[in-house]
Amino acid sequence: MEPEALDSETVLTVPTAAVIRDELHQLVLADLLGPLGGEFEEFSLENPTDRYILGRLAPDGTVIEPDTQDETADTDNADLGEDQPEPSAPNIVSLSPSALGCTVYVAGDSAGLTVRADWAWYRRAIPETETEASLVWQRVPVHGSATLALAEGELAATGVHPEYPQVTLRGRARRHEGNWLVSLFLVNGQPRRETSTDMAWLFQVGLTVTGPHRAPVFLPRPDTISGGDDADRAEQRRLAMAYRMSPEFAVGHGTGVHCTAEPDNPMRAIEITTT
Repeated sequence: MEPEALDSETVLTVPTAAVIRDELHQLVLADLLGPLGGEFEEFSLENPTDRYILGRLAPDGTVIEPDTQDETADTDNADLGEDQPEPSAPNIVSLSPSALGCTVYVAGDSAGLTVRADWAWYRRAIPETETEASLVWQRVPVHGSATLALAEGELAATGVHPEYPQVTLRGRARRHEGNWLVSLFLVNGQPRRETSTDMAWLFQVGLTVTGPHRAPVFLPRPDTISGGDDADRAEQRRLAMAYRMSPEFAVGHGTGVHCTAEPDNPMRAIEITTT
C-alpha cells in the first residue's frame, strides 16, 4: 500500500525567526499590558493593578508609598567598591502616573487634530460564565474621541466620553518654523474610591491621533544638534545623516509610539498611535 500523500494541511511548517519573535512579542504584551483574557475578560485571583503593570493610569493623587519602592537608589551610574553598601532609596512619597501622551510635529496649514482614546476599567461583578455568586473582576472597555482645534498656547481640557467627564485630553500647541509642535495627554482625573480603588484606574490606555480626513499632516520632528562637546555634536550629526530616511514623527511621554507613514511619501505620516 502506498503511503498517503501529505499536503499543506497535514504538514506543519517551520516558523521563521520573525514569526517566533512576533508571537513572543504578543505574549509579553498580553501578560504585562493585557487584556490577557480577551476584551471582556474576567478573573478573580488578583487585583487588576497586580495583574497589569503597563499602560495604566492611576486615579488623581494616587501615591506610591516608600515601603513599596526599590530599596536601592540610582547613584549616577557610579561603580561601588566591593566593601561599599548600596545606598538606601530616599524615604519619600511619590505620585503614581495619571497621564500619558505624545508630542507630534504637524504641518502649519492644519487647523485641527482628531484624537481617539481607548482604555478599560475593571469592576467587581458576578461572573457571567459561572453559577457561583463569588465576585470577579470584569473588564469594561471604553472608546471615545475628540476633535481639537490648533491654537497657540494651552489646549483646554476636553472630554472624550460623556460617561467619564473626569478623563480628559489636555495639551499644548506652539509654533515652530511655521509648523505646529503639539503635545497631547490623556489625563485620569477621577478621584480614588475608598471602597475599591482599582475601579478608578484606567488600563490598556491608548491614543490614536489623525489629521482632518486622515490627511498626512505629520512631519518629521526637527533635528536639534545640541549638548556635549565637539565630539558629541559631531556624533549627533553623523547619526542624523545615517537615519535621515528614518524620520521621527512623534515621541511618547510615558508610552511608546507607532507611526503609520503615507504609502507614497515616507516623509509624511497619516496616523500616530501610542503603544
